[in-house]
Amino acid sequence: MKCADCGDTVMPGKEFPFEIEGVVRVYGCELCALHHAKVLEIEKIEKQYATIAAKREELKEIEIQKELLRKEVGK
Repeated sequence: MKCADCGDTVMPGKEFPFEIEGVVRVYGCELCALHHAKVLEIEKIEKQYATIAAKREELKEIEIQKELLRKEVGK
């Protein structure tokens, strides 16, 4: 068998399965399996970062609204 990613020859039964978020994926060689696992982990971290950045923007908007309300009440 050949690895679909890198083309290296892999003995039958020596494929490398791994599970991420409940999905089992099988790769022909260990290096490709590790590479894809790292890529998926990076994507997961990037999504978390984007979520945090969006929450920060939301918090800024809330702070602005709060300040506007305080100014209104102070009048």
